[in-house]
Amino acid sequence: MKQKKVILYGNEDCPGCIHVKGLLESKGIKFGYVDVLGGLAHLKKFLTIRDSHPDLYAEVVSSGKVGIPTLVVDDTEIYLSPDDAIIESLMT
Repeated sequence: MKQKKVILYGNEDCPGCIHVKGLLESKGIKFGYVDVLGGLAHLKKFLTIRDSHPDLYAEVVSSGKVGIPTLVVDDTEIYLSPDDAIIESLMT
């Protein structure tokens, strides 16, 4: 079975990001991590994803939030604040 490409966009000061990162690590899921505040290029990459999916992010943007954690799987599936079930599905 081919390993899925998993990228987590977040920040170390975000409790939800820390939780998702911990879940991925505890399940042994390989993933890339992009700290959206780690540099302008990282922030631009995340904002491109966020702004390309206005329906998914409308509520968080309207409330003044950033929209992290965001999990991108195989460059096609995007999950805002993924729950345990989403993380589990990456193992199959």
